[in-house]
Amino acid sequence: MTAFDDLTTELATDLNKLDQAASVLFFAAVASVFLPSYRAWAEVSESQGGLLLEEALEAGRHYAFFGSVVENGNVILSQLEANTPDASESAEDAALITIAQDCWICADIALRIPLEGYLPGDGAWYVLEPVFQAVSRRLFGVDDVGSEDAELLEPGVVSDLRLRQAVAACREAVSTLKASRHLTDRDAARIARILLPLRSAVQPE
Repeated sequence: MTAFDDLTTELATDLNKLDQAASVLFFAAVASVFLPSYRAWAEVSESQGGLLLEEALEAGRHYAFFGSVVENGNVILSQLEANTPDASESAEDAALITIAQDCWICADIALRIPLEGYLPGDGAWYVLEPVFQAVSRRLFGVDDVGSEDAELLEPGVVSDLRLRQAVAACREAVSTLKASRHLTDRDAARIARILLPLRSAVQPE
């Protein structure tokens, strides 16, 4: 396992300790934090998926607050599956595609948890991948240091301040959700604020 694998495994373990409502709110909040980057990608690629994404996030929050899936939840999930951002549409700004895809996937996971019993920890990679790639790009000029160089270079990426702040934010969000009961809009806003270092980490300096 690489240094980044260790980080995602630790986050996965923490996420799997949350109840369903809390884990759904976590992934909806991550997606909302990455939403500006998704919109930037959508503008470049002329994608029309923004309304669907926002509908999915609203459906996820509905489940977190009320414990029930909206009537058209399965339809929304099917539409998400069919319209995941396509890397082949993003030659103009390849740096945005991973963030756009992982934003979309996190919204998908927020519905897949209650609808299909998706294990929250299996989504940990998509939470941290955009941050890892952004830091790797800034330090080494590439999105992925590659398997041959991972042992040598990944520790430098993992120890970067922006990545460490993003990981700390995820841990704080999980801890806050563990202590929360009867989630509301106020909790959603609080978790989104806690997770803002994820957004800061993927923004160009």
